[in-house]
Amino acid sequence: MRMTLEMCDVYAVTNHKLANNGKPLKLTEIPPMPGAEDPRVIDIPETLVDPVSGTEVSTTDNGSEPAGTLTLLTSDTRMWRGAKKSRHNILYKAKSGYIGYKPVTEFDVASTYRERVYGDCVLMSLEPTKMNERRALAMSPLVRAVETWIGEQIELYAKEFEARDRHKHDQEEKDALAHINAALDSWKNELLDQALGEGEGPGEDEGKNPRRSPTPLPQGEAARIELSLTFYRGGVGVAMQPKLNAFDASDNPIRPPAVTWTSSDETVASVDDSIRVLTTPGSR
Repeated sequence: MRMTLEMCDVYAVTNHKLANNGKPLKLTEIPPMPGAEDPRVIDIPETLVDPVSGTEVSTTDNGSEPAGTLTLLTSDTRMWRGAKKSRHNILYKAKSGYIGYKPVTEFDVASTYRERVYGDCVLMSLEPTKMNERRALAMSPLVRAVETWIGEQIELYAKEFEARDRHKHDQEEKDALAHINAALDSWKNELLDQALGEGEGPGEDEGKNPRRSPTPLPQGEAARIELSLTFYRGGVGVAMQPKLNAFDASDNPIRPPAVTWTSSDETVASVDDSIRVLTTPGSR
C-alpha cells in the first residue's frame, strides 16, 4: 500500500464524495535534517566492481540502457522504529516502476547517521532482477556491485554529518575555553592591581561600580625620591620590581623622572632595565 500511495494517484470516496478535498492520498512527509533539506542525487557509474568476483560489471547493460541515479534523503529523527521504520529503505525502480527495496540497516554502513537516511535507486538494467514479492532483488553480480556502491555512498553522506558535529563541538569547546580564559585574565588583573597598588578599591557600593583608571600624577621637578621594593630581604633567586615615588618641593606626589636601572655588582643582584626587574643570583 505504501508503494501504491507513493507511485500512483489514489483517491478515497465517502458518501459518493471525494475525500481529502478531492486530492490524491499522500504519505506523511518526513521532515529532513537541518542542513540537509535538499535530496542528494548521485549518478551511478557506468561500471562497478562485483565484490565477490572482483570483476567489473556494466550498470547500463553495455550501453543499451540509460545511466541510473541514487537519491538520498534525510529524516530529522531516527527511522529505526515507529511509522518511519517502514520507509527506512532504498527503493529500487526500473522499467516497470517499483521492483523492490532493501532496508538501509542491511547495508554495510559504519555510522549511526544511517538511521536517518533513506532514498531511491533508479536503474533500468536492474529490471531482470525483479522478484515476485517485490522485496529483495534476485542476487547477481550487478546487484552485488550496486548494493555495495550504495552502502559506500550512504556512509560517505553520513560522514559529512559526523564531521559537522565534530566542528560544532570543537567550536563550543573553543568558546568555553575563551570564556574561562577571559575570567582568569580578569581575576589576574585584579590581583596585579592590588599587588602594585594601582586602581581603585571598592567604594560605598561595595565594589559594584566598574573599576576606574588611576588619575595620572602631574609632572614636576623632583625634590625627593623614595625607592620601595616588594621584598626588603633577598634570598636565592628572588625577583622583585623596584618602585619609585617622587615628590616636589612641597612634598606633593609627582610623576617619577626617567631613570636607568643598573647593578654595580651582579654577584649580588642583576637588573633587567627593560622590565625593571631586580633578581638575586640563583645559587651562591
